[in-house]
Amino acid sequence: MTMRVERGLRHHVLITNNSQQGLSPCWSFPYPIFERAILSMLSEIDPREIVGIDERGNEVMALAGELASVEERIAELEAELATGDVPSLARALRGMEDHKRDLATKLASERAYTAHPLAESWGTCQSLLTVIHNAPDPEDARLRLRSALRRVVSDVWLLVVPRKLVRLAAAQVFF
Repeated sequence: MTMRVERGLRHHVLITNNSQQGLSPCWSFPYPIFERAILSMLSEIDPREIVGIDERGNEVMALAGELASVEERIAELEAELATGDVPSLARALRGMEDHKRDLATKLASERAYTAHPLAESWGTCQSLLTVIHNAPDPEDARLRLRSALRRVVSDVWLLVVPRKLVRLAAAQVFF
């Protein structure tokens, strides 16, 4: 990903490494469109098809996803503390912290039973995919999603085909 400036506007685009080195023609593709499309397709994947988890792995995946959702909700409440009704928010935050502690304990025992880090990564990815657009800090959610995806995805190949003013893209994701 690189940043391009056209007509005074900055935007992120995907270009190949070879084109940056001058070894091939440069066909760019808008990064926000690529991200939205890839994330929507990844949310449709059944994790069992990728990592081959058993029923116990489902529990790890569900707990990891729920824990990520609770952590995002806690971050939202902490941000609201600066401007909202402090006593009510503090009670809600204490309840969420207790729930987070319970989930972390359950998740630790499930992790001890089964060693499927990919299943855990998929659980985190699935919950972050839904949170990323509604998060108060989308960059933080993106960073967490990126680290979870790096544990699951080995390569992404992208083919960009220019058609006059339109660019078509085909992506292949390897797990």
